[in-house]
Amino acid sequence: MLVLGGGLPFGLLVLVGAQWAPAAHIGVFMAGSVPLFTALGGRIFAGEAVTRSRLLGLVCIAAGIAVFAASTWTDMASTWRGDLLFVLAAILWSGYSLAFRRCGMTPWRGAAFVNAWSTVLLLPVLLIAGVPRLRTAPWSDLAYQALGQGVIAGMVGLVAYTAAIARLGAPRASLSAALVPVMTVFGAAWLLNEPVTQASLIALGLVVPGVALAADVRGDTERN
Repeated sequence: MLVLGGGLPFGLLVLVGAQWAPAAHIGVFMAGSVPLFTALGGRIFAGEAVTRSRLLGLVCIAAGIAVFAASTWTDMASTWRGDLLFVLAAILWSGYSLAFRRCGMTPWRGAAFVNAWSTVLLLPVLLIAGVPRLRTAPWSDLAYQALGQGVIAGMVGLVAYTAAIARLGAPRASLSAALVPVMTVFGAAWLLNEPVTQASLIALGLVVPGVALAADVRGDTERN
């Protein structure tokens, strides 16, 4: 589950989905729905209680995703494939979060385990899809991907998130997801010239506070 949810399968779902849907959809459909699946998985597999605050937050998240989905699917019917892959990626990432809490590894060992097995899984993918055109790609593109996907996302981001789970617990660590939809929507507008629609602003207005409520930090503090 660690490798599926935090390694190559998760990454492939996101990257393939990005070919069919705008980058802003990643922030809402993937990052926004992670607390939903994490809470559901925690309830089913670990018997974790869902407080009123957390339930209210989950309702806000679901409402925001529904608003965003309704607007995008009526205007761009072709994006549903990418959006579905983003939701599947969120399910995998939630599984990774729940699995890491019980694996007993340190953050660095967890990142090493995930990346090592992801490399092994990549070999049959290369045999089927063929070797990427690394020799013909510009060095600037290779350096950008190596830094962004390899160092920042594959190592620093993975270690930072798992360290947050280990030190703060999953509810507090999931607060970081509240920033992802905002940064993705406005980052896509700034870097990729993707429009910031009224529906995306409404969705953000529901998803961001919903994620904060779903984390239920106050309830965890009171129980501690």
